[in-house]
Amino acid sequence: MDGSQPLEQILHLARELALRGVAYITVGEARVSRNLGIEENLARLAAKDIAPEDITLRPFRRLLSETKPSNPEYTPTVLVGNGGYTGVNGVLTVEEGLADAVSFGRRFIPNPDLVQRIRLGQPLSPYDRSTFYTHGARGYTDYPTYEA
Repeated sequence: MDGSQPLEQILHLARELALRGVAYITVGEARVSRNLGIEENLARLAAKDIAPEDITLRPFRRLLSETKPSNPEYTPTVLVGNGGYTGVNGVLTVEEGLADAVSFGRRFIPNPDLVQRIRLGQPLSPYDRSTFYTHGARGYTDYPTYEA
């Protein structure tokens, strides 16, 4: 990839994988970058001539909806979204059909009972980025489960 048309190149790759019957594709959806707010990030995108639509799951959803595996024995490729989801927007993303599933990274670490919290609508604990990729238990095994 030469980087001049990243979305088109990645969509081409996704289409080729879907044709070959790959089980799922995980797409990291863009989030707030460099600790900027939403307006600042939208301005950065506009300055680079990137449409906000192009950094969502929508182009991938369209592509995978239109692409059937070349072998009829393969099941269609599943789209998994990833990128700063909370319980609420993760559920909405799936319910609205933007993705077949969502995955959690940083939100999973401080919420050992993440599935239960999402199911019951409980708040998610914030993560502490300073504890990521360290050698101790702090930040990995010391987060409590939710108590009302």
